[in-house]
Amino acid sequence: MRLLAVIFFIALMFSLPPPSWAITVLDDDFNNLDYVDTTGTTAEVDTANGWVVLPGQPMASAIDVRKEGWEYAVATKNGIEVYSYDDASCSMVKNSALSIASETTAIGVACRDDEPSIWALTPDSLTLYKYNAGGMQTSPSQKVTGLTNVLSVSAWNGLDRAALLSRTGDNKARVEIYRDVSGSVNKVFTLNTDLADPVAICTVPNTPDFILATKTVTYYYCYDDATGGYVQHPAKYVLGLSGLKSASARDDGSFVALENSDANYYMFLDSGGAARSDVLSKAGLSSPVSVSIKPGEYEYAVLSSTGSVDYWMYDGAGMVKNSSLSISGLSLNQGYLSPAEYRSKAITTAGSYDEVKITAAENLPAGTEIKYYVSTDGGASFTEVQNGVWKQVPAGNNFVARAVLSTTDPAKTPRVLHVKLEVTTLSISNLRVISIAANEPGQTLPTSTFPVRVKVGAMVLYEVSTSGYAESVNAAFTIGPGTSLVPMTSLFPVVPENNTWRGTYVVPSDAVEGATIGITLTAAKDTIQKQLIQNPFILVNGNVLDVVDLSLMR
Repeated sequence: MRLLAVIFFIALMFSLPPPSWAITVLDDDFNNLDYVDTTGTTAEVDTANGWVVLPGQPMASAIDVRKEGWEYAVATKNGIEVYSYDDASCSMVKNSALSIASETTAIGVACRDDEPSIWALTPDSLTLYKYNAGGMQTSPSQKVTGLTNVLSVSAWNGLDRAALLSRTGDNKARVEIYRDVSGSVNKVFTLNTDLADPVAICTVPNTPDFILATKTVTYYYCYDDATGGYVQHPAKYVLGLSGLKSASARDDGSFVALENSDANYYMFLDSGGAARSDVLSKAGLSSPVSVSIKPGEYEYAVLSSTGSVDYWMYDGAGMVKNSSLSISGLSLNQGYLSPAEYRSKAITTAGSYDEVKITAAENLPAGTEIKYYVSTDGGASFTEVQNGVWKQVPAGNNFVARAVLSTTDPAKTPRVLHVKLEVTTLSISNLRVISIAANEPGQTLPTSTFPVRVKVGAMVLYEVSTSGYAESVNAAFTIGPGTSLVPMTSLFPVVPENNTWRGTYVVPSDAVEGATIGITLTAAKDTIQKQLIQNPFILVNGNVLDVVDLSLMR
């Protein structure tokens, strides 16, 4: 009888459960921005290559063309270098008297046109230099330190006054205006906006106004005499820009916007908005990073990431390069900004889940790092997770994936090539007894009604269901040794979402008649565990030897 019971149990153990399924809330290869929170993302999402990388050092104001003659200043690794046109050589030559060799980390420059004053912008400071005693001079009181997330600087004429654009922690534009009075530079105005993805700021010559540019829109801000502040002009704006990197304005308010590889010239319309001028625009530029218009003229200089300055002039038909006013061989303060983060849009699920897994394809050069986080409440709070590992999180149904990219080497960036977010809840349920050796008449099996009556020495076959990618199920009993259950669907090569597990238990010989036995089932996945407790599970009723004895007597 015992042999037949064992054979019967083995046959039952290997019957198959229903098919499994998985819950994937995000699966993004970054070929578009459909699932990217562009406001919360400060990293660069490169849809052309399909990856997320650290953003490059902002260079929106790395060149500034002055009004008088032909002269421009460039922020380089060798400091602020000023180049002036030399009639004798018919070329641009470095003007050492106006250059600032000490500003070797400069990323932006802004010149005052009516006198030799230059604002030098670094990643954490803004300094005013004025010409004196044969060179550019400054003092500690003319330097502002402790700046963060700076993007661009632009200066006005008439006063030593500059507009500084920076990015707030939530990726919004902040404008600060600094002014030098009696040799001391102080902040005189701050404008906090709700404009996301700020890129550049440019003052409008001969006015107190400025243009603020984001990645896709430019906004014109007018000075308000009544309040001493600034208001956004309701009609002067340009929508639908793409990949904007830099902007520079003329005194009539028209401006050139550097979009991807094109310099597009826009003129405001009386009816609102602006129109692009084909003849004043220039397409197909090589790796441009910054542009500057010569005040009062239809000509501009474009600085490239390779360290060249191409000077473009209108010849009556279109924009042509003036090689005599162009230079090359500059070394710029380029590199990757660290840290920066990627965020997905919030994805709402029908049910609530408390376990998540991010599976990301990534590239990590030496010195780079990516940390992953998941929110279950729409981004209000995050839990750090390991790539490819299930993690228990607060239960929720509004999921956001987040990756923080960082580097210790400005020349290297980590890359996220693909991200997948799965959610589930590990659960264990549906305990039932399938069969009992020497089962007594009248006890119908299978059953989920407990306790079941079992004789001492009899074997019980039971099963339980799991969902949420359980990797193991163990059973502990209040009497006798525990055991590991067998999955009915293989855990290889991929752990299924749902599974059925079966185990056996033999009532110990020392179990007392009428005693009850409890069971604790523990499902585990990585470090996550869920339990199902059934007590009583078994009621000891008789001894299997009694059945054998009766059979012999017959």
